[in-house]
Amino acid sequence: MRLKNCLLLLLVAVVAAIAVQQTYAVWVEHQLTAKTAISDWISFTVKTKDVEGLKQFEIAVEAKERNISPVLTARLHLVDGKRQIASVPVEEIHDDGKVTYWFRIAPKLLANSKFEFGEHGYSRCEDEQGRLITDEWERPKYIGVPGGSGYWFYLRDFADPNNSGIRVPSTQGK
Repeated sequence: MRLKNCLLLLLVAVVAAIAVQQTYAVWVEHQLTAKTAISDWISFTVKTKDVEGLKQFEIAVEAKERNISPVLTARLHLVDGKRQIASVPVEEIHDDGKVTYWFRIAPKLLANSKFEFGEHGYSRCEDEQGRLITDEWERPKYIGVPGGSGYWFYLRDFADPNNSGIRVPSTQGK
């Protein structure tokens, strides 16, 4: 009888511990440079060129050995000296598992301006019967959930006029 009571007490303690646990979403940010290793999960390739007196950036993002999250954000933060003058979303172009962003900015804004990319946690949208909800093009709908990874870099770090494609190194092989 004593063993039975001990097991019951242990079971109650475990259930109580699980019930009162708090869950925290984790958001991790990484600063990218042309020389800094970041992760084995995602790769970035940054290309720049001069176009009509402006600096054009093209940023390609690919997930390695998995699909990239369907919930992404990208922002361009424009800073003139020490003052942020704009923070605008950047449109994404999806192509065969890769996401590409491009924009042009005035060279005088390169010093402190930055590009920010976020790959967010997500959940598939389902109805009451557990069936997947789709959009008007029959693509699955997703909702962002807390957590994910953010990556950012100063534009000046990739603004070399000879940059035909700097691939940010991964930690693989380290």
